[in-house]
Amino acid sequence: MAKRVIKIAFCIQPKNIEGFYNLFSMLLVEKKENQPLKFTPLEFFLDNLDYNKKLVDVEVRSVFEDFTPEHIKFRISEQTKFFRRQKSGGNLEKYIQKAITRELYENFQMLVKCQDKVSLYHKITNPKTGNLLNAPCKISDKKTTLSFELIKENEVYSFITWIEIDATKFNINEFKQNSFLIEKDNIYYLLSLEDNQYIQFVYNAFKEKHLTDETLIMKEIIKKIEHKYTVETNNIYQSNTIDVEPMLTIYLSEINSGSFLMITPQFKYDDIVVEGNFQAKYTTTIDGKVYTILRDDAKENELLNFIQQAHPNFEKQKNAYYYLSFTDAKKKNWFYKFYHQLLEKNIELVGMDMLKHFRYSSYPLATEIKNIKTIDSFVEADLYLSFGKEKVDLKELQKNLYNNQKSVLLKDNSIGILDDDWLTKYGVLIKHATINKNTIKVAKWILLQAESLSQSTDFKFIIDKQWWNKWNDWQNIDNKLYEIPTTIKATLRDYQYKGFEWFSLLSEIGAGACLADDMGLGKTLQTICFIAHQLEQDAKANMLIVCPNSLIYNWETELQKFLPSAKSFIYKGSQRNLSNFFANNNQVLITSYATMRNDIDLIKSVYWNTVVLDECHHIKNLYTQTTKASYQILAKNRIGLSGTPIINNSFDLYAQLNFLLPSYLGTQEFFKKEFATPIDRHRSEEKMLSLQKLTAPFILRRTKQQVAKDLPEKTELTLWCEMGDEQKAVYDQIKNQIKQSIFLNIKENGIGKSKLSILQGILKLRQVCSATQLVKDLDVPVKQSVKVDMLIDEITNNLSSNKILIFSQFKGMLHLIGEQLSKNNLSYYHFDGDVDIKDRQEMINAFQTEGNTTNIFLMTIQSGNAGINLTAADYVFIVDPWWNTAIQQQAIDRTHRIGQTKNVFAYKMICKDTIEEKILAIQSQKQIMSDNLITAEENFVKNLTQEDLQYLFT
Repeated sequence: MAKRVIKIAFCIQPKNIEGFYNLFSMLLVEKKENQPLKFTPLEFFLDNLDYNKKLVDVEVRSVFEDFTPEHIKFRISEQTKFFRRQKSGGNLEKYIQKAITRELYENFQMLVKCQDKVSLYHKITNPKTGNLLNAPCKISDKKTTLSFELIKENEVYSFITWIEIDATKFNINEFKQNSFLIEKDNIYYLLSLEDNQYIQFVYNAFKEKHLTDETLIMKEIIKKIEHKYTVETNNIYQSNTIDVEPMLTIYLSEINSGSFLMITPQFKYDDIVVEGNFQAKYTTTIDGKVYTILRDDAKENELLNFIQQAHPNFEKQKNAYYYLSFTDAKKKNWFYKFYHQLLEKNIELVGMDMLKHFRYSSYPLATEIKNIKTIDSFVEADLYLSFGKEKVDLKELQKNLYNNQKSVLLKDNSIGILDDDWLTKYGVLIKHATINKNTIKVAKWILLQAESLSQSTDFKFIIDKQWWNKWNDWQNIDNKLYEIPTTIKATLRDYQYKGFEWFSLLSEIGAGACLADDMGLGKTLQTICFIAHQLEQDAKANMLIVCPNSLIYNWETELQKFLPSAKSFIYKGSQRNLSNFFANNNQVLITSYATMRNDIDLIKSVYWNTVVLDECHHIKNLYTQTTKASYQILAKNRIGLSGTPIINNSFDLYAQLNFLLPSYLGTQEFFKKEFATPIDRHRSEEKMLSLQKLTAPFILRRTKQQVAKDLPEKTELTLWCEMGDEQKAVYDQIKNQIKQSIFLNIKENGIGKSKLSILQGILKLRQVCSATQLVKDLDVPVKQSVKVDMLIDEITNNLSSNKILIFSQFKGMLHLIGEQLSKNNLSYYHFDGDVDIKDRQEMINAFQTEGNTTNIFLMTIQSGNAGINLTAADYVFIVDPWWNTAIQQQAIDRTHRIGQTKNVFAYKMICKDTIEEKILAIQSQKQIMSDNLITAEENFVKNLTQEDLQYLFT
C-alpha cells in the first residue's frame, strides 16, 4: 500500500494576476507515491487553519491569507470607499486595477522573504504529451534592470526589451510574462511596477500607432522612455552631439488661476531647451535630425542653487519648478530685485509678457532721441525711453528684445509693454545697436529697415528724401536713373541696366552689394559698368578685383572687351609689385584670393575706390585667413559676386555680408542666436523672412527664368549606361567589401566618426562606375569602361560636327577619354588644375573661335565650375555626376549663358543599378535650405543618414 504523505505546498497561477482572484488557488494536502499531485482550493486551507497550523509557518500563513478571494474582495471594497471619498472624478475601474495590483506586488515581495519555509509549484507543459504537469518553482529576489533597443530589418522597425539579471541580458521574449511576474526555467522574477508599465507602454504605442517613421518613433516612444531607461538605437538616427556651455534661462508663468508665479529653470544648449531632472545625456529630434546634448551638471546646478537661495520659500521646493504667491513676489520689491539679478548674471528671462495677472504699467512708452550724428558708416544718437517718470535701461531692454520679450519690468513691479508700432519703428534699431549707457551706435544701413524712422525729422539728413525717391523709382523697370558710361562697349539688357543702377544707388549711401544672379546672366558686365561709372567721376580712382586664380585672365579679357579705356594690371607671381601698378597709372588691379591673403599688408595700405570679390563665397567661412584678410581691405565701395552665396548654412551669408556691410548683421553671437540657429536647425519661417527682409536691399538675384526669356532652350537628360559583365563583377566585389567594412566601422565608432570611410567607399564605387582602371588597388586586372565606350560612340556617330564639353571629377578619366579620342583621330582641348591659367585662356579663346575644327573640350568639373565662357558648345557630358548639384549646374552653365544662340543639351552619364543612380535619388531629397534666402546646397555626405547608407550600399 502506497505511503500517505501529508504536506503543505502552494501552486501559483500567474495568468490570473490581472484578475486578482485564484492567483494561488490550489493547496496540496496529500500525496501518495506514484500518484499525481492533487490540489484543492486555497479557501480549504483557511477553513482548516487549526489543523494546518503545525504544517505552515505563521508568517507564510499571513502572506497567503492576503491572496485569498475573500481578502481581495475586502481590499477592493476598501479602495472603492477611499476613491469615492476623494471625489476626484476619474475612472474607478482603472484606479482599482492600479491599487490592487500594487498590493499584490507588495504581497509577492513578502512571499520572496519567506518562500524558503514553503514549497512552491506551478504548471508546465509536458514536452512529450502536451499535458500540464505540476513542477517546483521559486521566486527570485534578484534585481532586474530594464533597457530597450530599436532595430530595423528590411525597412521594418521593432523594439527589443532587454532584462538584465546578474550582469546577463535576456530578451524579454525568453520569459513568460504576466503583468509584473516574468518566468524562465521555473524561476519567477518581479519586475518593478514602473518597469512593467513602461514595457506595456512601448508595446501598446508601437502596436496601436503603427509607427513606421523614425521621427515619430523618436517622438512617440524614445523621448518618453529615455529619461528612465537606456535606449539603444543602433545608429538608426544620425546623432549630432552638442557639447557647449548652456545659456541659463528662467521661464515665467502663472498657476492656480493667476495667484502664483511659477519659475521654471531651463537650459539652452545651442538654443535647444532642456528642463527637468538632470541626466548626463539628453536626446531630441528636430526637423528629422537627432541631437544628443551633453548636459553640464555644474552649470545647471549653478542656476538651481541661485534660485533656491533667492527666496526662503524655494529651499524645500525640489520639483523641476519653483512657485511663489503674487503677494510674496511683490513684497519688499522681491521680484524687481530678482529680475535685475537675472540681468546682471546674464540669465535669460522669458515669458514675462505672457503673464496675465501681474500688474501692468498705466503709462505709455515715451521715446526721445537727441544728438544724432554720423561717423563714417555708423549713426550715433542718445536715446531715452521712459514709462511715466521711470527711465528704461537700454541694455536691459536690448536683452529683452534678444529674447523676443515685448515688455520690461519697472521698479514698482509693474510691467511696461512695448507695443507693436514701437517695436516696428525702433526694435531693429536697438537690437543691432552697440549701447553705452544712453548712447546707441548702429550701421546706418539699418535705416533701410525702418523707412519711417529714417525719413523722420531726426534722421532724414542721413539718408535724404531724394535718395528714397530714387530708390522707389528704381523698382520700376521702365525708369532710368543713371546713364550708362559712354566708355562701355556693350548694349545692356533691361535687367543688367537695373543691376548697374542698383550698384550705383547703394554706393550713394556707402552700402556694399552682393549680386547673386544666376550664372551666365552677366554679373561681370554689370560690375564693369559700375567701375566705368566710378572712373567717369574720378579717372584716378583705383579698383581692386579679387577672384579665383582661374578667373584672373577672364577678368582681363572682359575688361578689354567691355571697357577698353580702363588700364588693368594683373597682380600675381613676378608681377606682384604695387609700385608698378601706380607708376603706370593703372586703374584696375586684378589678383587672386591667395595673393590677396598673402599680401594683405600691402593691399590694405591702399584706399580703393571699389573692391570686387568675385565668387565671394570664397569668404563664406568666418575663421579662414582669406576671410580675415578681406575684412582688412579699405574701400569706398564693396561688391560681392556669386551665383551661390549660401552653400552650407546662413553663416555663409553672414561672413560675406560682414565684408560688404561691416557690423550690419551684428556680432557672431547675436546673428547665431537671432537667425542662424532658428533658421538652420529649426527651419523658422519667421526668422527666415526677417533675415530676408534685412538682407533684401543688399542682395540682388535674378534667375534665367525671370530675366532671360530669350535664352535658347536647355535640355538636361540622363544617359543610362549598362556595365559589361567584367566591370559589373568588379563593382559588386568592391561594393560587398566596402559595405562590410563601413558598417562594421559605424557599429564600432558611430556614423559621425565614420565619415572618412564612407566618403572613401563612395569615391571608390564611383571610380569603378567611370572606369575600373581608376581603382589603383584593384586585384583583378580588368580594364573596362562603358562610359568611355558610349562617349566615343556618340561623338563619332552622332556629334561629329557639334561642339562638346566633357566634364569629369577624375583626371585619370579625362586621360582615358583623351586616349580613345586620339585613337579615333579626334582632336581635343584638355585642362585640369595642373594646366597654367594663361594656357587655359588660350584654349578657351581657340575653342570659341568660329571655324576652329577642334570641337571637344575635356576638363575637370572643379576647374571648370566658375567664370568660364564656352558658349560655342551645344553638348555637355557630365561623365561622373557630382553630388553637389550646384557645382554640377555651374559646369553645365559654362555653355548655357548669355551669348548662346543654339539649343543646349546636357547629359548626365549614370551607370544603371549602381551607387550613381542612388545618389541621384538622394540628391532630390537633400535640397534642404533654401531658395528663400537665395540658394542653398548642403554637403551631400554630411547629411547621409543610416537609412541612406543602407540604400547606397545595397
